[in-house]
Amino acid sequence: MSSQPPGKHTGIRTGQRVRDFAVKSPIQSGDPYFEAEKSWMDTFATAEHFVQPFWSLCDNPYGGSENAQILKMEYFERFELQELLIRVNESVSNNAMVPDNEKKLEYIPSRVLWRLFLCLARACIGLAYPPPYHHGRPDTYREVIIPDLEPELNIHFDMHPFNVFIADPDSTRNDIPEHGFVPRFKLGDFGLTQAWDPNLDDETKIVVANVGKPGYQAPEQLRRDRILEDNAFGPHTNIWGAGWLMYNALTLYFTSDEDWQPQVCPITMPDGTTKNLNTWAPFLVGHDARVYEDFRSYSVQLRTLIARCMADRQEDRPSLQELLDIIQANIASGDAAAANKRMQFEAARQVDPSIRIPPVNIKRPPPVEDDNLLQRFFREYLREPPLREDPYRDYWDQ
Repeated sequence: MSSQPPGKHTGIRTGQRVRDFAVKSPIQSGDPYFEAEKSWMDTFATAEHFVQPFWSLCDNPYGGSENAQILKMEYFERFELQELLIRVNESVSNNAMVPDNEKKLEYIPSRVLWRLFLCLARACIGLAYPPPYHHGRPDTYREVIIPDLEPELNIHFDMHPFNVFIADPDSTRNDIPEHGFVPRFKLGDFGLTQAWDPNLDDETKIVVANVGKPGYQAPEQLRRDRILEDNAFGPHTNIWGAGWLMYNALTLYFTSDEDWQPQVCPITMPDGTTKNLNTWAPFLVGHDARVYEDFRSYSVQLRTLIARCMADRQEDRPSLQELLDIIQANIASGDAAAANKRMQFEAARQVDPSIRIPPVNIKRPPPVEDDNLLQRFFREYLREPPLREDPYRDYWDQ
């Protein structure tokens, strides 16, 4: 651990509006990871899907001095993606002990997953195309691909569920179709982030790439020969991390198994051709007998895109543009299917007023997810901040 865990504090802004913020400081003065995080947070300032420094009245995030050993950041009452996945997992066991009217969904609806995917794709885009430095840029900058620019080789190197944070859903309730009932998911913790330099000598490359949480390192980090390949690291590395996070969110499964290896699975590409893909996301794609029954209720489009993001070879992963296009197209089609289902239901009820919406399957997502399902997931998991003991209580002075 290169810095103290962030602690919750309270700040006051103009008009005496009270707002919580998080404070982070290094364990040792001059810690390079802490200095790197401050620098990268400045680089990604205003980017919509990145944790932001907290600017209070007549103060800056560095405690009044660029050299101060403190970093103030926005605070997330709904914690991290990890917390959400744990709570959904807990419902599987808790539902067996509560009456039907208290049972919760045991999965994340696919229309929520597609929007989580979009947030992660925006973060990948922001790493490659940080917000431009110019006066008049918006307070919140939506990350976009800039066609006339080459993508920067900024690699997060630490993408895992503890480093994706859930923002206040009220701030994006009217941001449709991008968010709606799904809040922003923001990427944070930039202490290991690197601007990859392909001109480094071989030994330095190996040292720079040998970072990250075990089990979440990209395939190109795992072997010396892969690290030293041309074009070893780039946006495709962050895309692999986004795919791994989506694999966690869809399957509710985590692994640190050292024997976990990629497998060759036949997939159908967007153009209709078939490809044998060597992917680290087995059990999502391939022959029906290999796909876990629990995952078959999700569309093959979602499962295939995750598997492609987690392809062992970087050239087999989608580009940033293709990733964005596929996600946005599937969000649009899911929303259209939900609207059409609602229209059909209203038409049927005109003929027979006794018709009711069938009960929700709490164990498997339906082929078409209506808005009621999204609202239920929002109500059960996102509307109110979860109750959790302070995980850093042992660090505070008595």
